[in-house]
Amino acid sequence: MTNWNALFDAHIARCRATAEETLSRLGLEGLAIGAGSLGYYHEDDNGYVFRPSHHYAWWCPHPGEESVIHVRIGRKPKLDLYAPSDYWYEHADLANPFWAGEFEIEMHGDTESISKAVDQLARAAW
Repeated sequence: MTNWNALFDAHIARCRATAEETLSRLGLEGLAIGAGSLGYYHEDDNGYVFRPSHHYAWWCPHPGEESVIHVRIGRKPKLDLYAPSDYWYEHADLANPFWAGEFEIEMHGDTESISKAVDQLARAAW
């Protein structure tokens, strides 16, 4: 049986080591990795099937549109998840997926609060 927790822990450890070394060498405080935005059909409220950016997906298997991962030196990566407070959007409960323990997770009801969280990193790559 595959131990997904151990595999993901090792994967994130490698990602963090590479990112933190690069940030240190560049004199940066952090790295923000966006999942991307959902696109919509012309004059329609139906969206395309969302697929997060490959950079985001490399770090996190959650397909969260508008979500952002913050990688900071010496700290657990922070995942700002977009979860609009609106009856049009249904969000499955995260429960406890195998990957959640590797992130500090914060839910956001709007994209403005995610932008403010990103702006807190003074010297960051995006």
